[in-house]
Amino acid sequence: MLTKRTLNLKNALFIVVFAASLAIALNQLIDITHLARLSVRYSSVSAAQQQRSTLETVIFACLLIPIMEEIVFRGFIFKRMRLKAGFYISALVSAALFGAYHMNLVQFVYAFVMGFVMCMVFECYGGIAASIIFHMAANSAVFIAGFIDVLGVDPWRMVSCAVALLCSLCII
Repeated sequence: MLTKRTLNLKNALFIVVFAASLAIALNQLIDITHLARLSVRYSSVSAAQQQRSTLETVIFACLLIPIMEEIVFRGFIFKRMRLKAGFYISALVSAALFGAYHMNLVQFVYAFVMGFVMCMVFECYGGIAASIIFHMAANSAVFIAGFIDVLGVDPWRMVSCAVALLCSLCII
């Protein structure tokens, strides 16, 4: 099953790098597959998010929302289900609910994958602090990547960087 770990500074840094790499890689895969074109709702949500100020985005998307969502989806739903069901059933249900909560196809796919991984992080580190760190790092990475995209950086370079980071983490 999953190896139990202690949440120390080294592991927290691992979580941050892993979350950022996975978030960027998933966003690039969604972009490459043109999944966003299938969801009108996603386009309107994305446009609304871009209207927020930088400070609002940092406070809400990078700090407060990850805390609240982790309390609900990992701290309550996953943790309660885990008492009665196995890890995989609990993680799949929690991830599916997390995806559905985002209310559009693109964010469902992204949130489902990320939600499942956050359940793994929660399970490995034995609590919500690790999944909150993961969630904050993922949201922050996507926010920062948005600035890079505006600057015209080649998305394939971002994918190769994310894949390289993921591969290096597997070696560590």
